[in-house]
Amino acid sequence: MPRIEKWSLKFDRCVHCGRNDVKHVARGLCLNCYQSETEKRNRGQKGQKQGIASQRMTFKFLFENYVERKRSLIDIAKECGCSRQNVLRKIRQFNIPLRTRNEARKLAYDRHKISFKRVDEYGSERLVIPGSLEINKHFFSSWSKEMAYVLGVIYTEGNLFCDQNIYRFTVGQKEPELLNKVLSLMDCNAKVHHRRKRGISGDLYFFHVHHKEIYADLINLGLFPNKSDTIDFPNIPQEFVRHFIRGCWDGDGSIYFESGELRGSYTCGSLNFIEKLVQELYKIGISKGVSYRYEKSGKRVLMPVTSKEMLSKHPDSRFPLTIHEDKRSNAYYIRTATRENIEKLFHYFYDGVDESMYLTRKYNVFVKGLNLGKEEETKQLTLDLEF
Repeated sequence: MPRIEKWSLKFDRCVHCGRNDVKHVARGLCLNCYQSETEKRNRGQKGQKQGIASQRMTFKFLFENYVERKRSLIDIAKECGCSRQNVLRKIRQFNIPLRTRNEARKLAYDRHKISFKRVDEYGSERLVIPGSLEINKHFFSSWSKEMAYVLGVIYTEGNLFCDQNIYRFTVGQKEPELLNKVLSLMDCNAKVHHRRKRGISGDLYFFHVHHKEIYADLINLGLFPNKSDTIDFPNIPQEFVRHFIRGCWDGDGSIYFESGELRGSYTCGSLNFIEKLVQELYKIGISKGVSYRYEKSGKRVLMPVTSKEMLSKHPDSRFPLTIHEDKRSNAYYIRTATRENIEKLFHYFYDGVDESMYLTRKYNVFVKGLNLGKEEETKQLTLDLEF
């Protein structure tokens, strides 16, 4: 029967032989055509006698080159004048243990065989030829404003994975700016990958870091795999809390215009986490006033969230922001719309903070909404906060 599903993402059939009953391998070629083309491409010098590669690839030769010298299959194939697949068949025939994918990739990194381009937030490209992973392995061992900010980003946009001897954390975002800044702060040379839009999912930029010590530090700081709905607010020295919250807001928070007015919101899957976040914001004066509702008779009564009991706890009639539940997405969120709260949030986030530790796009929305184009106006609006 003819195939019903698409043969490959870009091709309906092999571009060489026109068949679609043999599986696709790469570049629009089926398995047969791909192997044939590879054999031709990797064939050795002209005039070589047929079978000379097989004669040369003895157990001793392969063991010395592949195991002891740790040469790649391609390098061995080029020397013997044959294909990579031929070398692989011989290695399997002699029961020589193969390297894992991670081991092979590490060797390629160490020998500078892998390179990639990194684009910063200004659109500039630079070629990166990495060795093995470089990172400040003590980055999460002690508190600093940089560490607190990156931790906030990982709390919201990160994911931890552990399986046997693999210890990895991943951070993903719709734009590369935040990821490049996080990597720079950690002195890390991990590659930022790009996955194009798929169906209803938009473009995604992400990086992986495999490091057992850093993974352990993140676990000690309260992170764990599949954390979204049960994560708790970590125990942070007060001087670094605002940097952590800014990292969280750059991940799961929003600053936007609605009906011409500036609005702020934050969404989280964990009720415990967002409750403590609201309390931290309340400490710096981000709050809401008394809420009323009107009965049919026209009588004005206090809303349940501002009952007489709460009024006794807050005689100034200022209360923590209300936490709303979105049952469709199984998440919780807060919103604020008053200029007073937005200004406090802006200065809490950005006063005295270098641009390497915030998302430029959200900062610019704040500046535009608060009309902070002039330095003098910014100074007049600065709040006397204890950081």
